[in-house]
Amino acid sequence: MSLRNNRYRILVSDREKNTRDAVAEIFSDAGYKVDAAGSGSETIEMLTRQSYDLIFCDLDLPKKSGFEIVRMARALNRDARIVVTSAQGEPVKSSTCQ
Repeated sequence: MSLRNNRYRILVSDREKNTRDAVAEIFSDAGYKVDAAGSGSETIEMLTRQSYDLIFCDLDLPKKSGFEIVRMARALNRDARIVVTSAQGEPVKSSTCQ
C-alpha cells in the first residue's frame, strides 16, 4: 500500500454488486480509502456525510439517476473528479451532467 494514496477518498457507486466490489477492491488494494454504494439514494447520503476526491458513478442507478448524483456531487464539492460509467452503448454528452 502506498502511503501517498491513503489521503485520497473514493466513492464507487454502481448497482451491480460484482462491479462495485471489483472497482472498490482495485482502489483499496492501491491504498486509497474507498466507500461503496449500490443505489442513488445511498450515494447521495454518503456524499452529504463525506467529501470525496474521486467519484465513480453508474449512470443507471436505482432510486436516483447518475445525472442527479453528478449534479449533487458538483454542488457539494466542485473539486471532486467524477467518472460516469454505463453498461448502455450510447455516449452521454457532458452538458447533460451539468
